[in-house]
Amino acid sequence: MHQFPPKGPQAPRPSEDAPQLDMTPDGSFVEESRPGFAATLGRWAATIAAVAAVVGLAALAFWMAIFLLPLAIAAGLIAYAAFRWRVGRFRF
Repeated sequence: MHQFPPKGPQAPRPSEDAPQLDMTPDGSFVEESRPGFAATLGRWAATIAAVAAVVGLAALAFWMAIFLLPLAIAAGLIAYAAFRWRVGRFRF
């Protein structure tokens, strides 16, 4: 079933970009309420927890790099020694 648009005068529809004005019946504007203390405290706690998690991950990555660096140096020295031994062994 096809619906036809209603006939007669219609109020213009507000666009999505138009500002929304909230007025009370006596003509005063409605003030936006501020978030309460618990909401503000929760936002700060979440921010601090996120920063602490990022710092913790950075510290973990740094610790792993410091831990693996001596192992990489030792592996490099062993590979260098094996290479020198092989080259020295096949000299004429």
